[in-house]
Amino acid sequence: MDEITNHFNSLHPDDALVHWDSVKVDYLKGGNSGPMIDIKKLIDIIDTQMATSLKTLLTILSRHQGSTETYSSIDTQIYIKNVESARSVYKNAFGSGLFLWEPEYAAPRQ
Repeated sequence: MDEITNHFNSLHPDDALVHWDSVKVDYLKGGNSGPMIDIKKLIDIIDTQMATSLKTLLTILSRHQGSTETYSSIDTQIYIKNVESARSVYKNAFGSGLFLWEPEYAAPRQ
């Protein structure tokens, strides 16, 4: 019996387990019968890291994380305001830069 036990203990995780029908094989379990990690928390962390790496909001990525529709719509409105603000700053900077570099394209001054 010790020889059989030692043989089974020496198997690697990717080895095929061949046995007779009288042998009952079961998965190893931890101290509690629940999962080892909380999958929802893991998915929330991955979603947050994805939004951070893409530099956008979770609402834009359709990852609400349990937030309400009102919160999502407010979040989207804030995002749109930020985009409009950045566009106006860029437009003003680019417009004045265009007038400085290319005077023939500038509007005539009075």
